[in-house]
Amino acid sequence: MTFQARIENYIFNLKHHEDIPLVLRASIRNAPISLVLLTQKCVNNKEIITVLSRWRKKHEQWFFETFPISYERTKRWYVNHLMNDADRLLFLIHVGNTRLGHVGLDKFDYKNRTADIDNIVRGEPGYPGAMEASIRRMMLWGRETLGLREYTLSTFSDNIRALSLYYRLGFHETQRVPMIQKRTKEGTKWVEVKGWRHTQKIQRYMLSMRTQQKDGYIKKALGTLKPSKKKIAFAGPSITQSEVDTVVEAVNHGFYDTHDSHVRLLEQTISDYVGRRYALAQFCATHALHLACITCGFTKGDEVIVTDFSWAATAHVIAYTGATPVFVDIDPTTWCIDPVAVERAITKKTKGIMIVHSFGMPCDMDAILRIARTYKLKVIEDAAPSLGSTYKGKQTGGFGDVGCISFHGAKIAVSGEGGVYLTNSKRKRDQAVLYSNMGRTNRKANFWCDVIGYEYQMANVTAALALAQVRRIEELVAKKRQIFTWYWERLKDMEEITLLREKDGMRCNYAYPAVFLNARHISRDDLVKKLRNYNIHAREAFPRMSTFPMYEARFANPVASQVAKHGFNLPSALNLNERDIDFVCAVLRRLLR
Repeated sequence: MTFQARIENYIFNLKHHEDIPLVLRASIRNAPISLVLLTQKCVNNKEIITVLSRWRKKHEQWFFETFPISYERTKRWYVNHLMNDADRLLFLIHVGNTRLGHVGLDKFDYKNRTADIDNIVRGEPGYPGAMEASIRRMMLWGRETLGLREYTLSTFSDNIRALSLYYRLGFHETQRVPMIQKRTKEGTKWVEVKGWRHTQKIQRYMLSMRTQQKDGYIKKALGTLKPSKKKIAFAGPSITQSEVDTVVEAVNHGFYDTHDSHVRLLEQTISDYVGRRYALAQFCATHALHLACITCGFTKGDEVIVTDFSWAATAHVIAYTGATPVFVDIDPTTWCIDPVAVERAITKKTKGIMIVHSFGMPCDMDAILRIARTYKLKVIEDAAPSLGSTYKGKQTGGFGDVGCISFHGAKIAVSGEGGVYLTNSKRKRDQAVLYSNMGRTNRKANFWCDVIGYEYQMANVTAALALAQVRRIEELVAKKRQIFTWYWERLKDMEEITLLREKDGMRCNYAYPAVFLNARHISRDDLVKKLRNYNIHAREAFPRMSTFPMYEARFANPVASQVAKHGFNLPSALNLNERDIDFVCAVLRRLLR
């Protein structure tokens, strides 16, 4: 399909077949702006047609042709030109609940990938800066989604206010044509003066304008794509006064008789949220996972089936017990462990399954639990990155024999370091308490230990920060999901990449938006390096753990191999805003096209 055919087909579907109209979003001084695409469904919307008629009449001096404005005439224009022209689009601009005006695209030059910005009308007063922000947003969308490189427009030389706006947007004058006004049967029309005749009085000029281009990008409207002064971090927390107050409270009042008060509050809060009977706060999630392997009875000679795609701790904790991790492939649509691969890997030595909700994407827990019941296997959920994700309405970390969550500084909720061990089994909980406290029982004397244990417990001040974050978890999930939505809106149509998206019945916290690089003219590693040149800190996907020298690769695991080579995560720190995401997407498109 040619570029022209692809764009015309895309525009036709937007106008005629989409159930929900395309909406572009921007903002000014915390006032939300929505650019809503006008579609075939609006043809019989009297309110919209009436508004378009009124705005046209109000600003007719700035149009190249004037004629009697009526509802029916506007409706005919809407159908015959706006809907039926293959390359014409018009967005209604809303600021909050106010319809402010409209702006559109027309006259596509497919060879040079340019389009005319058309029908720029401010219908109502107020909200200074809103029109500029709206046009910038539409231009960004046109470049990112339609592949446009430059923009053109025409205006009159005496439209000083509009000219000021266009210069701010990065347009410059390319042609100035003398015009005179002539009467027609229905009104007036501005026409070019052919040749130079001194007897004719030039009444105004029609200016042709064009965006200035640098390296194929719009210099003013989109910026020059210099490295961001702000570090666009891969991950990072949202810290508010609530966290500060809770930590200060723990510092001031979290010792002596209340030395573990915030630890207990955290455990109760997280167990209530996930839906588990017992929670134990640990120094980090790796320690929690190690306790999970101990309390599930893994030992030397056992095999535990585990995903081949995760941070090394997922496999190491199995090896700590003497058991052997058996690495299997992942589902290409979730990057979580593939249940079919799990079942194929089961042997007489298999004692359990270690799953990971990769980057917050829920695993297929129905299939995993069915396999576990059939073969009488233990299930451990490495839910380190997935706090707030759900599978069929139930929180991740709440399915297996044990679930483990992380509060590492890069996670959605943080405490610097920290983790939680979750279970419904009192026996497992008591055993985890024993092993996390050096095996101490005081059975024969103070400090007496009956088993070799570990110092895995979380400090009270650390727990205070985690507690404040868990109390805000739904807010944090909403922020992460908004960041992913911004990415999705801007990148979903790029053939060079594929973004992983949650399936029906899942809620992903989108802790780290996952992307598969389809383009082959640039490697994943080179792409990530070049992004860092712009102060954009994406992260390469995990290598296959089965290729580490201390482990054995029993299976080829082709999907994990491909993801290890071509997968990466986009920045999703909780201090990022929509402008940051716009910049990331603009740079990404620059590097990939």
